[in-house]
Amino acid sequence: ARLSRGLELEDVAAVLHIRLDYLQAIEDARFDDLPGPTYVAGFVRTYGKHLGLDGEELVRLYKDESGGVLARQNLHFPLPASETRRPTGRMIAIALLVGVLAISVFNPVASVMLSKYERLENQYLSGRSSLLALSKTGLWLRQADPKGQSVVHAESVSVEDMELNRVIIFLYEGKDHFVGRIDADKAKLMPGYWQLTDAWLSSPERPAHFRERHRIDTDLTVSKIHDSFASPKTLSFWDLPNFIRSIEEAGFSALRHRLHWHSLLAFPPLLCAMVLIAATFSLRQSRRGGATIMVVSGVVAGFVLFFVSDLVFALGLSNSIPVTLAAWTPAGVSALLGLAMLLHLEDG
Repeated sequence: ARLSRGLELEDVAAVLHIRLDYLQAIEDARFDDLPGPTYVAGFVRTYGKHLGLDGEELVRLYKDESGGVLARQNLHFPLPASETRRPTGRMIAIALLVGVLAISVFNPVASVMLSKYERLENQYLSGRSSLLALSKTGLWLRQADPKGQSVVHAESVSVEDMELNRVIIFLYEGKDHFVGRIDADKAKLMPGYWQLTDAWLSSPERPAHFRERHRIDTDLTVSKIHDSFASPKTLSFWDLPNFIRSIEEAGFSALRHRLHWHSLLAFPPLLCAMVLIAATFSLRQSRRGGATIMVVSGVVAGFVLFFVSDLVFALGLSNSIPVTLAAWTPAGVSALLGLAMLLHLEDG
């Protein structure tokens, strides 16, 4: 459509105030090189309308092409314990396999579903108007007000004083009507507004003008920006490492996400440890008529394990202990305890 109109991509980028590499990525369907879907949808819609096409239909086609299809896989569950109630290598291997499948297959599916749920909740119930996304190009913020919305991009951020560096702000009326752009060297979050430094203000069909200081109203706060980060549970096991790297490169703390990722890594060994602990409560209990003791002891052990795991996780979240120690302590301690009790009962 662009070529038939005799338009050059550089000219379109200059008119629409959309980066040239983003327009090229849209035409080449290289979705990995684009920012978050929320912003790309606006770019696609604006680009399509500029070419005289149906913007909404193009957005729908973009979503169809960029959306992944999760493969369905069968889960394998542990087999019943043998009559000797002694955990065999096969049982432990099955527990390990179930843990690996849980974090590599089930976790991505669950994270996608939870992410969609939180998105709908924020849109229809919570009424939140600001969104945040991270990409290879930096930090993206969206803030909305009754007049429209603005998209803020920064290459980096100083978390201590919430100051954005090398800032671009796209201004829209309504959902997709572009009305202006602001390029600034820095933007510092103040109570109720962004304080811009060395800002160039431009709008369609008007020459750009420079302001040493400029203010943009906002309802964002430091806590709102931190809360806008995707919850660790909405990110799959495979996506977490890149997300952690992006958060840290942007200048934010990735403590919650790093702790969650290590907890997922420790989940398969934790299942194996639970098999060992279960064996210690069932070994030779039936011969002594201790079925009731076996059930009660197993329930109590489960509550104790849950309490200790939650306590250690809270200590890791508060940065009182290292993340790896907080995530791997429940699995390690449970495995050692199970082995010790099992060897003791076998020797006795």
